[in-house]
Amino acid sequence: MNIDIVPFQAKLERIAFSNNIDVVAFADLEGLESDYKKGFENYSKAIILGQSFSNNLFSRYKEDIFDFHISKISSHLSESAYKIFHLISIEGYDSLILPPLFLDSKDKYVSLNKRIGELAGIGKVGKKGFFVSPSFGVKIVLTSVLTDAPFETDKRFFTELCNVCNICDTYDFEYSVRNCPYGRDKIKIRHDKL
Repeated sequence: MNIDIVPFQAKLERIAFSNNIDVVAFADLEGLESDYKKGFENYSKAIILGQSFSNNLFSRYKEDIFDFHISKISSHLSESAYKIFHLISIEGYDSLILPPLFLDSKDKYVSLNKRIGELAGIGKVGKKGFFVSPSFGVKIVLTSVLTDAPFETDKRFFTELCNVCNICDTYDFEYSVRNCPYGRDKIKIRHDKL
């Protein structure tokens, strides 16, 4: 198992972006707190994938249609994560896909995906436990592929995003998501494009 890391990493990014994934980044799990590591101690790196969604899901449709779209986005992320998982496996490394879940902040996998997003430099956990991306605001669903493959990891994101607006503290979820000041410019990003 001796791979040339940079071309392999670029191939994984191409897989994600060719599947219309909006965010791809690589995290070092060494900085992960022990509460999160439990059960995942064999994995030292993670690839995080993110898919954004539109404000229109809130303004035009009922909750069941929003849930349907989030479910489709989650399926799309899972399929893309599986392609990455498969390629890593072919190279002889171990990997594991975390489920892409959006809202339930008490769910271990949602919290872990958010923490990996922070470690990979794509955003921060803000008020009310929302994951906030500078490019997509809170309108993003995340999934991660944990692995023992050797990757160059992205730099952590240290800027505080949620320190001024207080929208999440003042209004309900729907209003908060629609009016988050972040995420106005939707672009495909890597850590260095933030």
